[in-house]
Amino acid sequence: MSLGNVEEVKRTVRNLIKKFDYDKRELNQPLLKKLKELIKRDAQLIPEFVDAAFMNLKSQDSDKRLCIVLLVDYFFQRSHAFRLAIVDSLQDFLVYTVELDPLYFPLPGPPEAATTLEKETLQIFKLWVEKYVGGYPKLENAKTVLLSSKTFDFARSDGQTEVERNRAEADRIRKDIVDKKIIDQVLFDFADSKAHVKESIIEAQTTISLI
Repeated sequence: MSLGNVEEVKRTVRNLIKKFDYDKRELNQPLLKKLKELIKRDAQLIPEFVDAAFMNLKSQDSDKRLCIVLLVDYFFQRSHAFRLAIVDSLQDFLVYTVELDPLYFPLPGPPEAATTLEKETLQIFKLWVEKYVGGYPKLENAKTVLLSSKTFDFARSDGQTEVERNRAEADRIRKDIVDKKIIDQVLFDFADSKAHVKESIIEAQTTISLI
């Protein structure tokens, strides 16, 4: 393993992030092929590649984190050595992708990208568990941790978490409260206006009776 190849791996990962199609969620194929060839020629580059991936996984941009998740999944599906490296650091991977510790490691913005990152990662992790749990016990351990902290339902096809469902319900309740306040204010204003109209009519009738 040469220092030049290590730097090339890091540079290629950075370029993959720059060229990532956020709308289509697609990795740049020429750069992906280049990275694949580098790793294929020298498996000793895998730890360096994983380090580069985790370094970028800490980016304060959920779109960039999503790029890394898709990149990790690509190699996870193709390399036993890569799977071993990832499962050894699986808890850190989940911390930065599914808000495993929202108090100290909340997902960065933009909000829509953070939601997408979480859903995509959970769906990918579900696939990993289904396909590889037999050969990698740490996947089962990570699943247990995830279920206990996120109460994630693997049966849900949209990958939505209990936290996310609670957040959506809280948003709905807040909206209902705001809507009710608006309606109450309109009714109050209408009642107040109606009272003024009634007073004006009485005053007019009194004036007419005095003429």
